[in-house]
Amino acid sequence: MLIFGNSWLTKIALILPTVFGSILIIQYAMIINMIEKRFKSINVTLFKLKSSMHRTILNDISSIKSAYFELCDICDNTADFYGIPTLIVIILSAIRNVGNYYEMILMLLSEAEMRKSTYCSGVFAVQTFFLFTILTTSVTRLLKQNAETSRIINQLLDRFTINQAITQKLFKFSNDLWHMKVEFTLCDIVPLDRSLLTIISGTTVTYLIIAVQFHFSKTDQK
Repeated sequence: MLIFGNSWLTKIALILPTVFGSILIIQYAMIINMIEKRFKSINVTLFKLKSSMHRTILNDISSIKSAYFELCDICDNTADFYGIPTLIVIILSAIRNVGNYYEMILMLLSEAEMRKSTYCSGVFAVQTFFLFTILTTSVTRLLKQNAETSRIINQLLDRFTINQAITQKLFKFSNDLWHMKVEFTLCDIVPLDRSLLTIISGTTVTYLIIAVQFHFSKTDQK
């Protein structure tokens, strides 16, 4: 009881998970941005294939394909490594936000004076939303660059229609893309794109409605 009675220890216990969780999300977003830039570089290089030398183009396509598959493996490894920690951070942050919003709503409805802790809770809620927006936006941008590769290959097929060897190479690359799909999820449970914000918002609102209704039903019974 003594440990929990010390206010400074309580504050540290609340702040440390937030700090480590924020660092994790920022680090994950930075890695995703680096991968997205490499996908963008591959797409730019692929789109600029205009050499008249037949063998040079074939070698370039093979090199680009190899780099693309290597990036796909990096994406899978990154998603696996950060999947569980990110899921834990999101669940804990969502639970804490529900509690914070619940207290704010009750204070507003009862017209009670706002405490300093309430303002801190509001700052935490904004910070959490900001971090999740950065992460999901980074993932969405990466997935768009990944999908752009297929569109560029289709354009190259039209550009090199006459050359059968190059066309076959591009067809093979296009078919292989279906088996090398890039996905970022939370332990294969929830997609880590912008739809995650919708899921979190909807779940938070649902639990808040239930909690507030339960509070007023208990008040009416008294």
